[in-house]
Amino acid sequence: MKQLTKLLLGVWFALCLHSCHTKVVTVRYEKRVVERYQVLTESNVRHGYYKIYHNNGNVALEHTYHHGALSGLEKIFHEDGSLSGNLMLKNGKYEGFFTYYHPEGMVKQKGYYKKNVMDGELCSYYMDGTLKECVTMKNNVEQGPFREYASNGVLVRKGSYTSILGDKEGLEDGLIYEYDSETRKLLAKKRCKEGFCCSIWELGKGYLKANTSICDEIMNGTTEKSNMLGSE
Repeated sequence: MKQLTKLLLGVWFALCLHSCHTKVVTVRYEKRVVERYQVLTESNVRHGYYKIYHNNGNVALEHTYHHGALSGLEKIFHEDGSLSGNLMLKNGKYEGFFTYYHPEGMVKQKGYYKKNVMDGELCSYYMDGTLKECVTMKNNVEQGPFREYASNGVLVRKGSYTSILGDKEGLEDGLIYEYDSETRKLLAKKRCKEGFCCSIWELGKGYLKANTSICDEIMNGTTEKSNMLGSE
């Protein structure tokens, strides 16, 4: 009996180390709970769970604070309560793999955070789970190879992005290849320079002549320009 009493007291003490030093704060708007989180009793610094709620009362966001800094798993939920996303936090910054989900439960997007910015391959999926697109990310911007797929899973476009300081989106750069989603044949080739693209080859037509001064400048000195001149 004494051993059981000691055990229960030990469990109570362990729980109290956490709960007895924190309190729950509930935020309401028009009688509806919109936020609920834990803070340290003495300092009011956030420490413990943090939840935001949808209008229907279901949890919208759930993560954990550790002495004022976000840390650990973050969960995002659709309004119907189904999981919308899983992300990892470390010392207040996103770090590691993340996954977003369609309301039906299939994966919508997967990627990786490094020191709070997306880095590496970012892949998106159709609602049935078929791969839609993969692009290389650096500092939250597309930079590097990309591939795009039709809903039947066939590759329809591939190429590469570059980024210019200050731009929020990557710019197509280099050769771009476009394919037919049914026959899988190459339909067209384009050469791009920091977002400006020129068609250089089309199925049934072969190599094309530059039709603008910008395209002529982009093509100058390339293999495709030599092919065009050779066909004249």
